[in-house]
Amino acid sequence: MNLAAFEVQYRREVGNELVTTTLDQVDSAEVLRGIAVRTPPSFESQRHYPGDFWSATTGRTHVYESLLELDRLWLADFDPQTTALLTQPFRVTGPDGSESRRHVPDLLLATKKWFQ
Repeated sequence: MNLAAFEVQYRREVGNELVTTTLDQVDSAEVLRGIAVRTPPSFESQRHYPGDFWSATTGRTHVYESLLELDRLWLADFDPQTTALLTQPFRVTGPDGSESRRHVPDLLLATKKWFQ
């Protein structure tokens, strides 16, 4: 798989700058220091429960889109192995056969093992 064929966009915390790079060049530590690339929509009568979660691990708030995501954030925040987390961390765009697809993951977690 050619990782250079996949575009990654993330936002820096300072200045809210949108950074565009490729999957083979992305700096995961810089992504984790950033902010969400999208805010989940919130409207009356929706079926999911978006909100903000304050993390002791990061010392800041993170958006979540569902109660399942909120539960995962609680688990990660209490896990001593978790060193960093970010919700809606980046947008990846890449080829899928003859089409181009894009996706924003719900959550990016870093653990002590990740940085060993």
